[in-house]
Amino acid sequence: MNQLPNLDFEAVRIFVSLLETLNLSKTADACGISVSSASRTLSKLREALDDELFHRYPHGMRPTARARELEFDMRFLLRSYEKMLRSTSNIFSPARESRMFRVGAVDQGVFCYLSHGLSRILQDAPNCGVNFLPLHPAFTDDLKSGALDLALFPYSRRLENFRTQVICRDTFVYAVLADHPLARRRLEGKAALRLEEVNRYRKLGVSVAPAIDIRLQPFSEMQSQIELRAAQTAVWTPYFLLLPMLLSRTDLIAVMPLQLANNFIRLGRKLVILGRSADAPIFEPVLVWHEKSEKEPALQWLRSHFWQRYRRCPALRTCPCFSEAACWQK
Repeated sequence: MNQLPNLDFEAVRIFVSLLETLNLSKTADACGISVSSASRTLSKLREALDDELFHRYPHGMRPTARARELEFDMRFLLRSYEKMLRSTSNIFSPARESRMFRVGAVDQGVFCYLSHGLSRILQDAPNCGVNFLPLHPAFTDDLKSGALDLALFPYSRRLENFRTQVICRDTFVYAVLADHPLARRRLEGKAALRLEEVNRYRKLGVSVAPAIDIRLQPFSEMQSQIELRAAQTAVWTPYFLLLPMLLSRTDLIAVMPLQLANNFIRLGRKLVILGRSADAPIFEPVLVWHEKSEKEPALQWLRSHFWQRYRRCPALRTCPCFSEAACWQK
């Protein structure tokens, strides 16, 4: 750890908040103090650390190299301060907690696996909020530094120094809008669709992994097993939630997670699940957190709410509709 001067809780809190908001007014609001008070504290930090720390720009602030160098240690100090303050009561109370939880996930992950726990979280902790952030290649570094409290990873794998919890099982299916020719065949149910019929249409796929990110690459490869085996993929999009809109203007067949397709249908989207091939890969989305936050009461509480819904709904966790979705014959 870098050698730091004696810094009080307020100074450390303002430093970390500025890293997140890059705006002095927003930091003042988040910390419940005036802008002038936040400015005075920043001046003291600059003097104590002998660095500008944050450069001012027309639309906000930008951390210096020294500020980035101190980020890990300052977040560690903030967590230590918060842990010490909570230990005075010995009992974690969501009603007394005041913080913004930061969770990394792709849009489909929030929509399918995490959004269901939000109402209870906000009800039990009225002074807390959840900031869902994009899952980018350095998400493990952000979990380690405290920039993220929790992440949703698309598939189960071992990550050294991290803890994981499988929250459900899912697979990829073919889906179309209700006015697609194959949808009418599926709904009429006169005969099972054959894979060769599905392969006559080009596919619409989602690319969630930049080529440079080997940690997410296996997830894209699982999807490619379906798309590239069946037919050339005509359109790629980085956003799962765009799939229904893109389908509405083409005769493409979308390849998407089964849970996502079911959620679209529950929300009234006129989507029809054609089925899945017998060897469609099964993947297990997992909650991921750094081992340092394993016993932090607030984060234990947060994780439990995202997981409880699936403990209460074993059908979602085990996906019994896999066989029902496999509706064609090769």
